[in-house]
Amino acid sequence: DELPRLRMPALVLAGALDTKFSAIAQEMADALPHAELAIVPNAGHAIHLEQPEIFAERVAVFLEQHAR
Repeated sequence: DELPRLRMPALVLAGALDTKFSAIAQEMADALPHAELAIVPNAGHAIHLEQPEIFAERVAVFLEQHAR
């Protein structure tokens, strides 16, 4: 209920192999007005460990786009 009220940019990451959380991540991204959803291939729940390069790049790009 609170997610639609948040106005800041949000990066929602999920691993494609974690089907349960991928579905939850989609719901979260749909509810957040300024969300960017990234489903990372060949990763489960621990994206930062399973696909560290993709994780780091997605976070870096997101932060660069939204830096003040």
